[in-house]
Amino acid sequence: MRNCYLFYRFEEFPGRALLGFFFLVFFFHSTRCQTISQRYAWRGFVGKAAQVEVVLEVRTDGLAAGTVSYLNASAKRPLMLIGKVNQGVICLTEFLNDGTQKGNWVLHVKSGVATGVWNAMRTDTRKLTITLTKRVAVPASFKSLLVPESPDSIGRKYSYITPAEKTGQDPFGGTFTFRGAGKNKIAFNCDVYMGNIASGESEKGRPVILKGNKFTYIYSDERDECGCCYTFKGEFFKRFLYTRDVVNNDYCFGYGASFAGIFIKISQ
Repeated sequence: MRNCYLFYRFEEFPGRALLGFFFLVFFFHSTRCQTISQRYAWRGFVGKAAQVEVVLEVRTDGLAAGTVSYLNASAKRPLMLIGKVNQGVICLTEFLNDGTQKGNWVLHVKSGVATGVWNAMRTDTRKLTITLTKRVAVPASFKSLLVPESPDSIGRKYSYITPAEKTGQDPFGGTFTFRGAGKNKIAFNCDVYMGNIASGESEKGRPVILKGNKFTYIYSDERDECGCCYTFKGEFFKRFLYTRDVVNNDYCFGYGASFAGIFIKISQ
């Protein structure tokens, strides 16, 4: 993915059609070259018994996404791995298709081999060693999670669930819901519970304005001294929504509550 080469016969595309053709080819092809900086495919183990196959792509800005298949499990459908590269360490969350977070992955990649630790959500007491030592070809069935969503295919609901650590405890989680508000415009509602509640919606008459699959939303032009207006930005992919804060929204909600996170597409 790092090097991309295109060869075309000039005589097949005369005049302005040639220039237009090459502009489109360069735009779409160079976008993908710039987007995906690393692609990995391994086989190995989580713990001593769970044999896995992991395919992972990393973007130039550090966003990482891929799949993990548990090869000796009865259910062979791959689970999603989505996260970020932080100071050279790949930090991922493992998601079920309904948005439930199954575990955290921390990977160190050196000389093509990945090692690290898996731990269950909301606890450090259950940890397993990850060893991904066998490089393999990317399976033909692999579908990239980093494909941008088109504006006319934005889902109605995106969410995640962090299971409760103990019986009787409340789960953490968050949900974005969207509805159409005009061409390339959507209105939203959001509720996130992560230690405290972050809740809000787009202002009446001020929907999210999409620029391709991306947006930046500023709740109000009136800010207090802390910049509290839950300003955030988002990026839609085929299977998830990736949001992050533009200002420190902890001032708005407290205790680390925020609209930032990975939200899995639940309904179209």
